[in-house]
Amino acid sequence: MHSLHSPNFIYFYTMAIQRFQGSSVQLDFGPLTESSFPQKLAQFSAQKILILVDENTQQHCLEYLLTSFEQLAHAEVIVLPPGEETKSIDYALQLWELLTDYEVSKKDLLICLGGGVVSDLGAFVASTYKRGLNCILLPTSLLAMIDAAIGGKNGIDFKGYKNLIGTIQQPDYIYMDPGFLHSLPWPEYLSGLGEGLKHSLISGLDLWQHYKNDVAFAIENKQQLSTALLWELIQVKINIVEQDPFEIGVRQVLNLGHTLGHAFEARCMESEPIAHGVAVAWGLAYEAQIAQAQGLLDQDAAQELFDFVRANYSALPEIAQDAMGLVPFLNQDKKNQDNRWRYAALKSPGSYLLNQSFDLAQLKAVLKS
Repeated sequence: MHSLHSPNFIYFYTMAIQRFQGSSVQLDFGPLTESSFPQKLAQFSAQKILILVDENTQQHCLEYLLTSFEQLAHAEVIVLPPGEETKSIDYALQLWELLTDYEVSKKDLLICLGGGVVSDLGAFVASTYKRGLNCILLPTSLLAMIDAAIGGKNGIDFKGYKNLIGTIQQPDYIYMDPGFLHSLPWPEYLSGLGEGLKHSLISGLDLWQHYKNDVAFAIENKQQLSTALLWELIQVKINIVEQDPFEIGVRQVLNLGHTLGHAFEARCMESEPIAHGVAVAWGLAYEAQIAQAQGLLDQDAAQELFDFVRANYSALPEIAQDAMGLVPFLNQDKKNQDNRWRYAALKSPGSYLLNQSFDLAQLKAVLKS
């Protein structure tokens, strides 16, 4: 076992496997032991298998994986420290060095067992090592299941900017077992609900109303969403990625809330870190205010969304509400065109406009209000 420096999974349940096998996404949703995962592992019986985890999934999820699948008895385990700081070029370099020293070939297999950081970093390293190492994602957080593990966007943060370096390359397969969520701390689950909020707004009024009511109850009682609703939210992203795997058109709607969300997250990273999904939720709320000010979104709809975020998430740190402090991060946003900041603007649940611009005066106005 290799460690890179800077309650066990015992929940049993039954549900039918949901499978999606499209041109871009290959995915099983349901109990891992009942999925095609054992058959997939059998294809690598003569190859080296490596498992990438962080310290949290090492503690809560790894034992279940190793004891459930005899094909992993001799797998090499690589342990990362947890947290967004790990999604960096330094850890990518360490991983490339490990793979090289271990003489890993393109035909070997890297399994990424973890949340968004493990999925993003591991898949990025796999996509670049020898121009493509076999990679399977086993997301263990709500955020990774709803968003990070789907779509082939792999990357690392650089010089304080979110996802500045990366690739788009689909993993060989994604296995989502909701049972892993029972080891997830509640603040991390709440973060994942921020990405779920985005998907409900993309889908339309029915899912938005369903999501809003179920989430309010879930947060009040600190309980998880139903697997049926979780699968519905996952399918929102699957369907969009299948239409536009390389983000040249409709997939840009998945940036809802992320222009400001990434800026909030990056601005707070060193002094008052906030979880990605929380930053996205506030990004959705404030971008809706910009869309309303531009005459794109009804005032009542914008206020309803803002009130929902304010009621269910902790307040945005003051440092993130300083418009001038956000400027360097907005200037590095990948969506910028013609030296203008760009965002996906919500018109109503299920309706949106892509590549809309906004300026500093508009940002200052909504942050001040």
